[in-house]
Formats: sequence, structure tokens, C-alpha cells
Amino acid sequence: MIAGYVENGKHREAIDMFIEMLLEEKFRDAHDDKIKFAVSGTLVCVLKACVNTTDLELGMQIHGWLLKMGFSRNAVLTSFLISFYGKCKCSVGAEICFDKVCCRSTAVWTARIANFCREEKFERAVNEFREMGRVGVRKNSYTFSSVLKACGQMGDGGYCGRQVHANCALIDVYGKCGLVKDATRAFETSEDTRTIASWNAMLTAFIQHGFCIQAIKLLYKMKAAGLVPPESLFNEVKFICGSRNLEQD
Repeated sequence: MIAGYVENGKHREAIDMFIEMLLEEKFRDAHDDKIKFAVSGTLVCVLKACVNTTDLELGMQIHGWLLKMGFSRNAVLTSFLISFYGKCKCSVGAEICFDKVCCRSTAVWTARIANFCREEKFERAVNEFREMGRVGVRKNSYTFSSVLKACGQMGDGGYCGRQVHANCALIDVYGKCGLVKDATRAFETSEDTRTIASWNAMLTAFIQHGFCIQAIKLLYKMKAAGLVPPESLFNEVKFICGSRNLEQD
């Protein structure tokens, strides 16, 4: 029921139901392993609701209950707490959560980086991204999405972004994250170093997100530049755009 409320955007109702659940006698023993297991899945939903309500006082109360229940070292729950404190502009709370968790997972690091971006501490976000790589934590599309936004705001002519990834990879990552405008910007600013791989990455981004007109225009630009896309990509453009007038030669 709580999960259903969260999925339908009824975050306050989800939290109220969780509090009502905790008042039941069987949930009062914070040290019962069976109880902890029963509520662990529910807690993820509740923390999602807290992130969306940005009710700092309420979130801190739930955080206190999590500590009492022994969930302070749970990486999944900690990542939601970091996001919650970040959205509530409580950087101290986010720092404490990050410092206390023993297993700093991809989700934990990504939540931290996203917070720094939200606070417009872009250089700090990039530094945390580098530290994440130094300690060997795997990055995902959300990590790249956050750090690349930070790079785009640092005003260093794209140098930072090239450090994170080569231009082709930037376009590819932006595309996979659904950031087509950012992918286009990266493509357009790489005119002097543009390769066939960059063209194909940009074309793939347009195809994946249904930008038919842009995909067709890019095909003609490729043709003008003397380049030929892979037949598979060419056929995908024809398919999604419903165009039979495109000729590859």
C-alpha cells in the first residue's frame, strides 16, 4: 500500500501510513531481526516519499528511527537519505550520512555528486567523481549525467568534460541519459576533432529518442562530409521516420 502511494505521487499519505504502521505493537521492538527484515523494503519507499516532500523535520525523525533500528550502514537507504538532505539544503546531514556508511556504493557516491551539483559546487562534484574512480567504485548513467552537467557549468571551454570522457564517449553518455541537447552541444563544439564515431553516436542519440528530423538532417550532413553511416543506423532512421526517399549512396 505504501509503495502504491509513492508510485502515484501521494507521498504524504505514504509517510502517514508508515507512521501508523510503526505505532502497531508488533513493530515496536527495534531489535527484532524479523521486524527489521519486514520493514526494510518499505523503508526505501518511505525515503523516496521523504525526498519528494522535503520535510526536513519529518525526514530527520525517520532518520533517527533508522538509526535506532540499526539501518545506519545500509547503502541503499543511505543514498536516499543523502538525496533527501541535499534537496532540503541540509548539507551537514548529507555529509554525516556519507561519512557513517561503511559501504559507499555507486548510489551513495552518485547521490553525493548530485547534491554538489544542486548546490552549484561544480568543482567539488567533479573532484568527488575523480575520487569515486580512484577508490574503484563503478559509475552508472546517473553518475555521468550529474558530473557532465557540472563540467558544462564550469566554464573551462569543455576541458573538464574531455577529462571525464573523450568527445565521442561524451555524446554517447549524454544520449543514453536522454540529454539530447547536451549531446548535440558536445557534437557541435567538436567540429575540429569530429570522427565517424562521433557522427554515429550523435545519430544514435537522435534515433533512440525519436528526433526524426534531426536524424535525417544529420544523415545529409554526413553525406556532404563524405561519410557513410552503418547500414543498421541508416535503416533505423528510415524505419522511425517512415521515410522511403532516403538514399544511402
